[in-house]
Amino acid sequence: KSQTYQTPQDYIDSLNGDEEWIIYNSSTNTAHIASIGSFVNHCKSPSKDVGAFDDLGKAQVENDLFGNDRMLSALNIEPDTDPKCLTENVKSEVDRFVDDAKQFDDLTMLCVKRN
Repeated sequence: KSQTYQTPQDYIDSLNGDEEWIIYNSSTNTAHIASIGSFVNHCKSPSKDVGAFDDLGKAQVENDLFGNDRMLSALNIEPDTDPKCLTENVKSEVDRFVDDAKQFDDLTMLCVKRN
């Protein structure tokens, strides 16, 4: 189901539901995750080793546009590098993939390094 929200805060409120896990600051137009545990609880269950999602609805299994093959290729450009470089590589590959198409949705990446 597609939904249009009147304000960014309305969108954040819909994501939060009964638990505040995202906090939006309207003066800076930024959002941050209030609790990594809550963030994880609100993520979709993975169906692949590397998930690439473009919708928070749990019904969507994976991103059918960029896809896992492109995602893995982007991650393997420099597989042993730091998270910042990994996300920059993915963003670069996404930019190349979309070429000059107008962006109509957001792109959110979270890369966590486990020791």
